[in-house]
Amino acid sequence: MAHDGRRCRSVASLSPQKVRILGIGAFASVEAVIEPWTVKVDRAAEHIGELRRSIGELKSSGDLAAVTDQQGSERVVRLVAKGEPAPRLSAIVGDVVHNLRSALDCVAVAACEVEQQRSLTETEEQLIQFPVTKSAKDFDAEAQRRLLRAGDSSVDFIRSRQPWYFVDQASALGVKRHDSAVRHHQLSTLAWLSNKDKHRRVHLTAWYPTDTWMAVPDGITVQWRPGPGEWSDGAEIGRWLVSGRNAESVELGDNADVGLTLRHHLDLGWPEVDVVGFLTGLLGHVRDWVIMPLADEIGRTSKTT
Repeated sequence: MAHDGRRCRSVASLSPQKVRILGIGAFASVEAVIEPWTVKVDRAAEHIGELRRSIGELKSSGDLAAVTDQQGSERVVRLVAKGEPAPRLSAIVGDVVHNLRSALDCVAVAACEVEQQRSLTETEEQLIQFPVTKSAKDFDAEAQRRLLRAGDSSVDFIRSRQPWYFVDQASALGVKRHDSAVRHHQLSTLAWLSNKDKHRRVHLTAWYPTDTWMAVPDGITVQWRPGPGEWSDGAEIGRWLVSGRNAESVELGDNADVGLTLRHHLDLGWPEVDVVGFLTGLLGHVRDWVIMPLADEIGRTSKTT
């Protein structure tokens, strides 16, 4: 895969989105081109697949599991976790985040180049960034610095994808404002994770219990009592309080599993947010809601200039 060393240049690919003719006459050649943001989004998807496989392999090894023991009529679910999540898993999360954040910057560079009708110099390109902001005031300031060479239509589109945009729209219609929606927006989380990863905070992940349920026969009732939430090896995830005839000897169909979550979501009190599912949704949001529509807008602009 060829490239010229700059962060957002188009690169050759065997799966082209478009074709560029180089040279003339007998010396002409065809170069397949795929846009750099597509390369980066595809690479993020590959990293998500790697993370899913790595977690699966860890579970298969027996080093990560949830086991159920019986204590009288109670069934106690405990965590088996041979150590904290490996730093490698957090590094894979960082790779996903880096590629998605970089893809946003690449499409912002393209928006500026279309408006200027030329390739940006390396110095100019380094000043361009897809802003992720907390308010309209912050966006206006960042757009002046980071999108100065972009056209109005591209800036307006990027504005409409900011975490605060629809919160402001709803507030203007009299809907109660929830600033937490801005903090927890997909792009806000992406920016937060990108900053943590850049500053070498590699322990981004933690284990958490998931998919815990119990199938019971007629005449038996169960109540789930969660554990204290200290997710270390041997910790009690929770216990089933079983009552009814032969509660101590009845066979129950139970299931318990363990997943990987972001420490960010643990801090928010959202331990049930599976990291693979979250990253998959984040990729879809960045690709389908931001990058591809903006790329289409850039394409329409280029045809009219």
